[in-house]
Amino acid sequence: MKTLYLLRHCKAGNTPPNAGDHDRPLLDSGVADATALGEYLETSGANIGQALCSTAVRVQETFDALSKQLSGDISLRSERALYSTTAGGILASVQETDPEVSELLMIGHVPAIQELAIALCGGGTPQLLAALAKGFSSGTMATLTLDIPDWTGVGLRVGILTNFISPDQLPAS
Repeated sequence: MKTLYLLRHCKAGNTPPNAGDHDRPLLDSGVADATALGEYLETSGANIGQALCSTAVRVQETFDALSKQLSGDISLRSERALYSTTAGGILASVQETDPEVSELLMIGHVPAIQELAIALCGGGTPQLLAALAKGFSSGTMATLTLDIPDWTGVGLRVGILTNFISPDQLPAS
């Protein structure tokens, strides 16, 4: 059994002068949201073994703020290709995850992160599936449970959507 957390980076600011979109930092509210997501994951008993992230500044800052709230050690795999890839590109990277990792956090960008979540869903409550179909705002996270022995088995409709949460739904800290 594997758990995959698919997270869109938290709220980012404008592109800095003389920089590109890849270099957009988080807003203070984005850092606060990432921190709250980390607290939520910690209190929920998440045991994330690895994070797979785009190299975009806003993704790296989301991971930094979130991971500071978690008690376990999380190895970080950053891949520049995840910045502009498709759902299939994310899937290929997920499938390369060490089989010893039971919980994987993927932090990326829309539309690919939402498209992958939809493609992997083979079930879930009508409410969760409807929320997923509506969109993936900044800081939103889908949790999928996958009945597979290793990550190479991740594919279409193998996941059950067990949670779909955005920062405005998190408990106040």
